[in-house]
Amino acid sequence: MKKGLLGLLLVLALTACGEKTEAPNENKKPVVKIGVVFQLTGEATELNNNILHALQYTFNKKNNSSLEYKLITEDSAGNPIKGISAAKKLKYVDDVDVLILSMVNVSKAVAKEMKGQDVSLFAIVPDTSIANGENAFTFYAVNDNFIKKTVSKLNEGDYKNIAMVVSNYVNAEKYAEGIEKNYTSSNITKYSIQSGVRDFRGVIEKIKNQNHDLILMIVRMPESDILMKQFKEANVTTPMLGVEYFVFSNHKELYENIPFIDSAIGDRAILDDIMQQLNINNEFGLIYAHDLANLIITTYESLYTKNKTKPTNSEVISHLHNMNEYLGAMGKYTVTKNGNFGSGAVIKKIINGQPVVVEE
Repeated sequence: MKKGLLGLLLVLALTACGEKTEAPNENKKPVVKIGVVFQLTGEATELNNNILHALQYTFNKKNNSSLEYKLITEDSAGNPIKGISAAKKLKYVDDVDVLILSMVNVSKAVAKEMKGQDVSLFAIVPDTSIANGENAFTFYAVNDNFIKKTVSKLNEGDYKNIAMVVSNYVNAEKYAEGIEKNYTSSNITKYSIQSGVRDFRGVIEKIKNQNHDLILMIVRMPESDILMKQFKEANVTTPMLGVEYFVFSNHKELYENIPFIDSAIGDRAILDDIMQQLNINNEFGLIYAHDLANLIITTYESLYTKNKTKPTNSEVISHLHNMNEYLGAMGKYTVTKNGNFGSGAVIKKIINGQPVVVEE
């Protein structure tokens, strides 16, 4: 009896020892963890989810890479405080190497909080002030390019009296300031649109009384849609020029044939592939997601090939700051010293419900 028990214990002990000494999987790839802090609930849910899925799709396609790329997602709900909390959780609990952000207010708050930390941070927003020359970068059609294209378009017309309708939103205000500073060929009257307001008939009446020869719309959703409906109800026929926000609308028929400044569409074949594979109808931001994912992949892969080990975050940040330009599906991005990866701007129109480039 004692011998049988002793033998059983010996077998169990040897089995346990065998489990502990199992050889590690030498073929396992080093993992690059990428934290995503997007607004996944609230106003911009659909667009942010589309961009998130395009990021995931692009990372997943690189199945022959030397490194594995893993996305971990958190919802900011468009709130800077929640965004900071999410970013801290991703960095200090999940130990991510990269943070990707959306929404200007959230991105500004997180970049400020995480400045100098051992993590590279990309904000898919046009506000170039977020790039801090250290670990925070922006990846978008930057405001400066949008402003130059808008001023160029305004200079084509013989305008004497322009109505500039602007959301009380930091990026819209910044854009408007750039227009006022760089375009001096005619009088500009600014009309501020308050977020959450639903009746703009008073503002519209003022615009009508001033006999403006152009209305420049720099208004976010949903206020832009409401304004456009009320403009039509008031029989306003003044020509319009818009900025980017038209593509966010779920009622694009309101903007049919109105020119607006926006980022380039990019490689049509790549865009069509993403939209088809993910069953997405709105193309906004998809090429930026594709190009940013590939920038991250090519940066890590090139450093891994060179050093034969997963690069440190400081090596990645240094590599990015040494770039002067980056060629993606959107075309050539210029890279500033502060870390702005900026694509160009074009003129589009909504034609049959879809944004179409009409001027490069």
